[in-house]
Amino acid sequence: MSLLSRLFIPVLVAILPAIGFGIFDEFDARSTAGANVRAEAAQLRDTIQAEQARVFDGIRQTALLVAASAAVRDGDSHGCQAFLDRSAAALPREQIISVTDRVGTVVCSSRPDQVGRPLGSRFDLMAALKTDRFLVGDYIRMGASGAALPFAVRYQGSDGQVRGIVAVMLDVAWWKTDRSFTGLPENVSLTVADRTGTILARRPDPADQAGRSAVGRTLENLAAPGVPADSPVVQATVQPSASPQGLFIVVGIDPRDIQRGLDSATLRRVLFLTGGLAAALLAAAFLGQRFIRRPVSALVEASARWGAGDYRARVGLSDDRSEFGVLARAFDAMAEALERREKERGVVDDTARKMAAVLESSTDGICEIDRDWCISFMNGRARAIVDPDRDMIGIPLFEVFPEAAGGLVQRECERAMAERVPVSFEEYFGVHDRWLSIRAFPTSDGLMICFQDVTEGRRADQHSAWAEAHNRAIVSTAPDGMVVIDERGVIQSFNPAAERLFGYQSGEIVGCNVTVLMPERDRAVHDGYIWNYRHGADRNVIGKGRKLEGRRKDGSTFPLELSVAEWKDGCRRFFTGFMRDVTVRHEADAVVKAAGAEAEQAVLSKSRLLAAASHDLRQPVQSLLFLSAALADGLRGHPMLPLAGSIDQATDALKRLLDGLLDISRLDAAAVTPRITVFPADTLVGKVSAEYGQRAERQGVSLRTVGCSMRIASDPALLETILRNLIENALRHTTQGRILIGCRRMSGTLRIDVMDTGIGTTPGWSDSFAQCPDGGEGMGLGMAVVRRLAALLGHRITVESAPGHGSRVSVEVPLVDLPCPKRSTTEEVAAAAEERHDPDTRGLVVILDDEAIILMGLRVLLESWGYQVISAMSLDEAVQQVADGTRSPDLIVADYRLADGNTGPEAIDAIREIAGPGIPGIVLTGDTAPGILERVGRRGFGILHKPVAANDLHRIVLEYVEGGAEARQIPTSTAALTM
Repeated sequence: MSLLSRLFIPVLVAILPAIGFGIFDEFDARSTAGANVRAEAAQLRDTIQAEQARVFDGIRQTALLVAASAAVRDGDSHGCQAFLDRSAAALPREQIISVTDRVGTVVCSSRPDQVGRPLGSRFDLMAALKTDRFLVGDYIRMGASGAALPFAVRYQGSDGQVRGIVAVMLDVAWWKTDRSFTGLPENVSLTVADRTGTILARRPDPADQAGRSAVGRTLENLAAPGVPADSPVVQATVQPSASPQGLFIVVGIDPRDIQRGLDSATLRRVLFLTGGLAAALLAAAFLGQRFIRRPVSALVEASARWGAGDYRARVGLSDDRSEFGVLARAFDAMAEALERREKERGVVDDTARKMAAVLESSTDGICEIDRDWCISFMNGRARAIVDPDRDMIGIPLFEVFPEAAGGLVQRECERAMAERVPVSFEEYFGVHDRWLSIRAFPTSDGLMICFQDVTEGRRADQHSAWAEAHNRAIVSTAPDGMVVIDERGVIQSFNPAAERLFGYQSGEIVGCNVTVLMPERDRAVHDGYIWNYRHGADRNVIGKGRKLEGRRKDGSTFPLELSVAEWKDGCRRFFTGFMRDVTVRHEADAVVKAAGAEAEQAVLSKSRLLAAASHDLRQPVQSLLFLSAALADGLRGHPMLPLAGSIDQATDALKRLLDGLLDISRLDAAAVTPRITVFPADTLVGKVSAEYGQRAERQGVSLRTVGCSMRIASDPALLETILRNLIENALRHTTQGRILIGCRRMSGTLRIDVMDTGIGTTPGWSDSFAQCPDGGEGMGLGMAVVRRLAALLGHRITVESAPGHGSRVSVEVPLVDLPCPKRSTTEEVAAAAEERHDPDTRGLVVILDDEAIILMGLRVLLESWGYQVISAMSLDEAVQQVADGTRSPDLIVADYRLADGNTGPEAIDAIREIAGPGIPGIVLTGDTAPGILERVGRRGFGILHKPVAANDLHRIVLEYVEGGAEARQIPTSTAALTM
């Protein structure tokens, strides 16, 4: 008996008890299942009998209720029918209630078609006339296909005499919907029959050979030969004599389903035991194979190979502690000794065979050199390369190759001969114009030299090496990371810049998928890119830069820019990715952004400070303007008049500087809200040109305007500020020549041009509006205001300029296609103003200001212009002076903030109450808050922002005092910014 067979015997002995226990459990489970089936059948029988008793008791209660009704007891057939009609809706559909007389004729019924039907022939029903019990009748057919089980109870008239019966017909179809039928398991059958054995319900109800149901047939008829006598159904029966309803009930359970379950469990148990037995046998076979048969087979196989002459074979058992391992080591030691002796004996024969094969079959040129350096052998290929027509046997080597003497060939061959080592090298032979690949091998007699013509390959290699070195130098020195992948995403090359970028060495990353260089969330997206590209979609990824994140070897991520190039090597497609780390750029951008936000916050803080300080800064400047203007008027004809003029110019420059600074601060602080309206462009252009006409004439510059009849949509006050600053800039840089203000219709816009022949500007200055290019007067603040206002209004500013050739600054305003009526020219407006400036028409002006120096300067200035003046520092003082006077004022000029908490508008209203409501009023203020401007504007007052120039004040006073109401319709300085 073999070792494996002996191993199987204890395994079988250990498993047999488990098999015996399994068989015993199987017999016990089958006996228990039979008892459980019988108990379940009896329980179902009792449940069904109780459910039917409950239903039949409900029918009895219904019949007794009808029998007790007044209409039935009084014999009122019509009343009885009405009662049943009313009750029909509440009755179950399967029940029909009928009332008969003593002879069995139906007098009323829940189904009117039953009235008049005779039931006297139904003795099982008419028997109820003789008893007070509730009788259950026998199966009765109703109509062509219907059938019912009848119930009957007698009823008595009012006189106590029996008058008839109340019959209830229960449709036998009720059993098919009753829960005692529908709730039964699939393997349970149920049969219900009346006393005569007629079947009322059956489940299941298989049809006979004629297709008829079992309902209505007798139990004897069902006992047909087709039903086997030894049916396996377990039954529980209720005989009619034991049933309160007199019904026959049979409940059957097919034990074959339970038998199938037991068979299935038995099959599983058998399979489990069989599987366990098989597993144990397999385990025994595996262990026997591993620890017994395999070592024995290894010993046998090694012995067979040694017998065949293969002394390199070894047993090779890893388990050297077992008896088989000891035996294997002994066998291997014996094989090693045999192998050594066999090698020593075959070395000479093997060398000879190899040398002969080389000499005969090699495609290289081969020659042998003896120790005297003479050629002892040369094959045909060698003669063809050197000289096919010359016999070179016995000739010294360096006579055949004189060009090799003293060169690399001689040095290497001498080294091979002396050191007995093989050498290999390539050398160029100019005489033959060839590159030869030479290999020299020392032999016992000298040298064997093999050489091959590699001229073409060497030249191709030189060209390829040059190209590769050139490309490698570019790739190695490139500052950007360069990664080459194939169309599967496998990395083919990784340049030094990429090594520094990702932290991988080229040797450890080449061959990996490029997704290792990406964060986890981007890997699936990249695979989708490659899939789409390989299938012809999403070709836009090539040649376009993208921003994404890279992942270093240490797991950290960094932002990079990537662009991809595609190229092919034959049929293979490759992609080269150029990558650049933009971490420093992002950090610099973040620093610049933070610095910008900080600078913007500082600018806003500065702007808010300047806006808040507007009132305090404007007050002293306004005093200087009024006093310098009054001083100049008082020094007319005096030698000091030029000095006064210089003071006036200095204060005017200070006013413009302050206006620009405060305007910029308010714009930066977002304190200006434009109010867009539609108005004629000619009104605005004509007004500003008329105001600056005299100044241009005094400066020796020709100022001319070209009117237009177009309407524009803008904020008139803010647009006027833009034009004023542009004209101021033109006057400041045009010492001679001309200035032209005109309009040109563009596509959907009206371009308002201010052109001059002044010094011009450089392109850099015109783009930034920074400061005057000549370093002269002014710092370009007006142009800064222009830029901010244009951005606020959404108007485009363009500049065309050249040094020495003047400038054109344009503002493009949205155009409204409604022509304006022709207005008077600038000359006509100026002439009308001159007519109103007659000194004989000067009037009375009331001025109020809580600053004494401003009040004094304004009084002196107005009196120098020929006006009568009433000055006051408070509302009460002004009202008192006007009330004491004999003349009504022609104009009231009041500071917005007065003493005692009063305001300029309140003072104007108080003076109007005593002097007349039509007196015009102007409010002077150093505060430019939008709320103040709205309140003053709603009350119909003009508004002037401090500091206001004397010429501007003079013009406005002339318009209000001498120009009449129509002159005051021209907009004054009611803008949120200064003029």
